[in-house]
Amino acid sequence: MTARREGVRGQVIGSPTAAYFWPSATIREFVAVFWENRVVNAVLCTLLVALAVVVGMRW
Repeated sequence: MTARREGVRGQVIGSPTAAYFWPSATIREFVAVFWENRVVNAVLCTLLVALAVVVGMRW
C-alpha cells in the first residue's frame, strides 16, 4: 500500500506463513489496513453504531 501510494511500480511475492503464526499475522495485517484507512473506517463505524442505536430504539 505504501509503494502504491508513492507511485512505485512493482510486484509482490508473499512467503509461506507457519500455521501457528497465521492468527497473529492476520490480525496484524487487519489492524495495519484499518489504520491506513482510519478516517473512512471511523466514519463507517460511527454510522453503524448510529444505525444500531436507531434500530434498537424502534424495538
